[in-house]
Amino acid sequence: MKVLIVTSESAPFAHVGGLGDIIQGLARALPEQGISTSLVLPKYEQIKRGELVTGKIPVDLGSSVEYIRLYRDVLPGTQTTVWLVENKEYLSSGPIYFSRTALSGSLGEIQRFVFFAKAVSELLRDGFLGDPDLIHCNDWHTGALIGEISRQKNRKVKTLFTIHNLENQGRWKTSDLARWLPDIAKMAPSSASGEINPMRDGIELADYVNTVSPSYAEEIKTPEYGAGLEETLRARSAKLTGILNGIDYRVYDPKNDSALIARYDETTIEEKEKNKLSLQKKLGLKTGRKYPLFGLVSRLTRQKGIDLILPNIKNMVQGRDAQIVILGTGAPEIETAIKRTEQGFPENIAARMEFDDELAHLIYGSCDFFLMPSRFEPCGLGQMIAMRYGTVPIVRSTGGLKDTVQDGVNGFTFSEPTHEACAEAIERATQTHFSENDIYGALQRRCFEENFSVTRAARSYAALYRSLVKKPAPR
Repeated sequence: MKVLIVTSESAPFAHVGGLGDIIQGLARALPEQGISTSLVLPKYEQIKRGELVTGKIPVDLGSSVEYIRLYRDVLPGTQTTVWLVENKEYLSSGPIYFSRTALSGSLGEIQRFVFFAKAVSELLRDGFLGDPDLIHCNDWHTGALIGEISRQKNRKVKTLFTIHNLENQGRWKTSDLARWLPDIAKMAPSSASGEINPMRDGIELADYVNTVSPSYAEEIKTPEYGAGLEETLRARSAKLTGILNGIDYRVYDPKNDSALIARYDETTIEEKEKNKLSLQKKLGLKTGRKYPLFGLVSRLTRQKGIDLILPNIKNMVQGRDAQIVILGTGAPEIETAIKRTEQGFPENIAARMEFDDELAHLIYGSCDFFLMPSRFEPCGLGQMIAMRYGTVPIVRSTGGLKDTVQDGVNGFTFSEPTHEACAEAIERATQTHFSENDIYGALQRRCFEENFSVTRAARSYAALYRSLVKKPAPR
């Protein structure tokens, strides 16, 4: 069975957030489930690899004709083909996303991914991407491709649309796009409302829809989490499910992670302290085991609940002499607030407003606790990675966080999206750090016992693919 995964990002080619992680993990794990897998994504300016397959393939926009070039590469460590689509005007200049928050907010970004959908459709029609049985599209960036495929006559290929973040929908005024692409109404039926919504089109037109955790699949049917699409999602309930994401245990492995000063596993957890001391020194914090160290690796947006943590930092530092390490980029006002807080406590707070994969690994492998106070969280990989490294998560109980973290068992949770509720969970966690009993050690051991391998997620996806294409699993 052949599956083509269409995505805006995949590590290590283009990697901004959790989407890039899970796509890479699935592309590695699915062949082990008997699924012949290939990927296609834009050849962004930062991607310098790939072998040219063919050039000057026309893409008719109606108002003009653009040309694309197709490159082929292989996902490192696998035989999985990665197709890279190049076009200087729309795909291959500038950053992956146009905003530091990764939320769509400019006409240029909408055009980028509508053009990407148009280009992939042309490549499929001309046979350049093989003859897949199923096309697996991901998030709004690929919603217009679902629209293109759905209007093909006598089509045999099936489509799956995965929602990684419902809030990010790629909405834009139809009139702006119609001047550029006259047939936008055919690609995006949602455009009849005066505004295209690729996320809605993907949900309504795909053969099947899934989200990245069971709890989120239920939450998005409600006004609180549905981002205006709850009725659309309820109408598709019979063909909507949640598959919990997973992480690649070959990438995230404290026993073999080159980013760590000291490597360890559940039997040598005491070695983790060397990483903590190294991280403290590297970031200019006071060094010592006695300081409870909290890590946060995240997009810095309201969704991620950063505003729930900021009011608590002063009390954490002054009351418990805690330390906080923050890594990520996002909304300018949140970045500014974090930097201002850091300046007040330079020996206890270190913030790096950047994307640094090696530092992220060191944070996971050094901290005592990991913070994820999200207002909503489709799945979340940070809590899974943290547990893989024996770092105890503190999360708001929502979406995939609710499906993976149990209060007092393998982490700490809170329900209400308030800084008071967040503070109470942080204090309960901190108490275990100072406890003379081995409460913290028991939490760490339970974290190590969890299995959030992407292999488990791949099995579920393979079963779903086969049910859609009506092909049995190989014997």
